[in-house]
Amino acid sequence: MIIIYQLIIRHADLFYPHRALFIPHIINSLHKLGPGLNPNAEGLIISLDILDVMRKWEDKMRQIKEGTLMDEDGPSDETPEWVTPLHFREAVISFLTRASCTIPDPNTRSAGVGRALTLMRNFLRLPAWSDVNFKLDYFRKVLCEVRQLIFFLITSTHCSLLLQTEYAKETAPTIVATARVLNVVCTDRPDLWFLQNGAILQKLIQKGMTSEDPLLHETLYPIVDRLLALYPLPKEDEESSHPEMAEFHSFVHDTITEYLKSPSGIRSSILMLKSVAQHSPERVELYAAALMKLLSKLTRDHAAASDIRSPEYEGTVRLIMMTLKICQNAASFASEQRRTYLASLMLLVEKSNSPHLCQFLLDMARDWALVKRDAYPTMKEKAMLLQKMATFETRGLELFNQFLELIYDIYSQASLRRSELTSRLEPAFMLGCRSKDTSLRERFMDLLDSSIPRSLMSRLTYILAVQSWDSLSDHNWIYLALDLLLSSVDVEMPLSASPNVLFAQTASPMAQSIANSTIRDVVRPMRRLLFYDIPKNGTLKVP
Repeated sequence: MIIIYQLIIRHADLFYPHRALFIPHIINSLHKLGPGLNPNAEGLIISLDILDVMRKWEDKMRQIKEGTLMDEDGPSDETPEWVTPLHFREAVISFLTRASCTIPDPNTRSAGVGRALTLMRNFLRLPAWSDVNFKLDYFRKVLCEVRQLIFFLITSTHCSLLLQTEYAKETAPTIVATARVLNVVCTDRPDLWFLQNGAILQKLIQKGMTSEDPLLHETLYPIVDRLLALYPLPKEDEESSHPEMAEFHSFVHDTITEYLKSPSGIRSSILMLKSVAQHSPERVELYAAALMKLLSKLTRDHAAASDIRSPEYEGTVRLIMMTLKICQNAASFASEQRRTYLASLMLLVEKSNSPHLCQFLLDMARDWALVKRDAYPTMKEKAMLLQKMATFETRGLELFNQFLELIYDIYSQASLRRSELTSRLEPAFMLGCRSKDTSLRERFMDLLDSSIPRSLMSRLTYILAVQSWDSLSDHNWIYLALDLLLSSVDVEMPLSASPNVLFAQTASPMAQSIANSTIRDVVRPMRRLLFYDIPKNGTLKVP
């Protein structure tokens, strides 16, 4: 049998017109090759290979029916009309489920589980397989019958009950694999399917989401998010419009409330609160106090961390980013909580060495400055955060240049000109005038030049009496003052007062070029070269 299957695998297209004769035999013999009491790696690989051939046949039949692929073998009595019966399709999904969950050999597991899950996902995405009826009760034994430990969480203000899922290390791979299969089954399902199966799905995800395993959290979270989208968390003083999901709503509320205070359940509570903020943003305020305390703690831990390459460090970064996303609509928070939020942001900007987190903070600041026009954060608070981002100069040129681009965009936006924000960001603007990026620096200098009257007296007044050079005190800034003075010249004047008389006696190309030149042709290159006229020690010596 294995030899015949190998022949079909090598010549799948050749056997496609006669698939109706082979598919029943293939499905009926799967139990002899796949997971069972004594599975072997070779049998599993052969079974997955032959099922992959079957998947290709199904996809080819779909393309022929849709007209996107021509049947090279011509019309046939059995090929176009024959469709894999429902009980055969259910048998394939059942086999792939067992192959993904019950493989005791670690070597076989690493080679087969991922492929079995991929095959299941590809089968279920086929339109002809959308009616496959999957019995969710199959997951109850593994995902629901897990031991839970009861803790009493005692704080300075109250004592609360805390449930935590615990399982043996030997069973952990099976539990995670089963959760992944459930994730594949639920992916791409219509809303109606979730509405019909919401009662059992809410039970399947509860113990996994209260465990300490981040893999379980990541695997089950899409299901939780989908349920919260269809069954939003009701307001505190309202009854749920879906009584059958009251247990689920109570679970989400209790888990968020208690796990935000527990060091072992932070990830689970943040993931759930992320979905609540997305689908029921008005409910976030209820958890604002505990959320701000958590953000403050995560920020301090992140700032004090020394090993930036450790998994714990990256885990903390992800938690901080999720928490900040939840707090994006913090305008409804109390003033004390908003102060905590802003203080955490300032500390992160100043101390964080994570490129991903710094980029996230910069994107958030861009949204604050250029998009949002809410009362909170105020212009003063926006300016404080942006000024603190000048410290990005020590964390990479690319990040610092993106910060300068943001400053330039703020000053270029007409609605923000001469606003409180731009007046407070003048030190950051001056940093752009000394940028090492030539193109960026020239854009800043041109913007500064266009904002000052061109008369020589106005320029001297600006340089000596108006502008504060403290932000550039550690750098050579004389080039910028000279640039402003040179740009006051009328650059449209000819370079020579009488070019025709002066060069009438010569036909030299250089002489003709000078005769046709203006002051702009000399002054503009001089202005650009002034930046590079820096003493070797980086400072100016004033006699």
